[in-house]
This record gives sequence, structure tokens and C-alpha cells, in this order.
Amino acid sequence: DPAPTGIIDSTKAKQALGFQDFDPLLHARFGYDSDAPRFPAYNLWLSSRDMAKFGQLYLQNGRWEGRELVPADWVRLTTKPISPTGHEGIESGYGYLWWGDIDPIASGLPSGSYTAAGNGGRYIVVMPAIDVVVALQPFEISGKPQAKIYTDPTAMDRLLKLVAVARPENLEVRATIHIDGRMVGACPA
Repeated sequence: DPAPTGIIDSTKAKQALGFQDFDPLLHARFGYDSDAPRFPAYNLWLSSRDMAKFGQLYLQNGRWEGRELVPADWVRLTTKPISPTGHEGIESGYGYLWWGDIDPIASGLPSGSYTAAGNGGRYIVVMPAIDVVVALQPFEISGKPQAKIYTDPTAMDRLLKLVAVARPENLEVRATIHIDGRMVGACPA
């Protein structure tokens, strides 16, 4: 049984989730940059489809193919926002390495939505209320401006609102969604 440490061994994750592109020897690095934040980083380079599998694991409360890989209580604890960040939307609260929406009525996002936000605009978004996982990583070209999803603080929430309204079947509507002053749909609770 996995211990609820919050750290998933990358080799075991590759095997258990069937990651198709991840090679722990090439794509996992521990590093420390004295000019960066004071804490060291353990970076994983995942493809979008492997990111989606990790998000699906969390959407399924830590279960994969009938097996518990991460305790459900740990999934709930780590994805619950604890500290307000002063931002709006999906990054308005922070928990244990997951960001979450602390005010879904104000943001218009589905209740309980949370995300892992990585360097360079890489996101794993889980929206349990509508049974959706979004894995996103922009294609970046050296020397070109960074993707708006990373540089525009409202871009991710606008995208997620569009995803949410694309799946309204059988869900109670709690908020309308406005983008650039126009109502574009309704968001489920």
C-alpha cells in the first residue's frame, strides 16, 4: 500500500498508470537553482497524454484499474485549497502542490476544480463536478514569446469555462459565464 507522502515514485507511476512517453531516467530531475525560490525542485517532463493519466488518477480518487494507488483521503486532503492566493479562479487557493478554486460562484468554474500548475504553462486540471480532466502544455519555440496560457493570468480560467459549458448535460446550472463582457454559457455547480 502506498504511504500518503504526497510524493509518487516516478518509476512506479510509469508502470502503474501505463505512461507511454515518460522515461524516469531521462524525464525526472532533481535540481536546485540558487537564483530561484529557496526550495529545490523535482521536475517531471510528461507528455500531455501521460499528464492526463495522472489527472485521471486523481479524478478517480486515487484508483486506477480497480486498484488504489493513492489513498482517497490523501487525494481529498491534497487537492483542497488551504491558503488563499489573492488570485481569482482555478489558482485562487493553494493546498499541497495543487491549486484550487475557492470561490466557484465568483469564478464560474465547476465546484471542486483544481489544478497542478507546472513551469511554462503546463497544467493538469481536474473538474470532478463534470467528470473532466484537461492536460495542457503549450508548444513553445525558443526565442518566441511565451504562450498566453502562461503569461495572461485570465487565459486558463477562460479556457476552462469554455470546456465546462461544452458539457452541460444533466448538471445543475449555478453561474453564467461571461468572456469579454459577453455571456457565452452557463456553468454547472
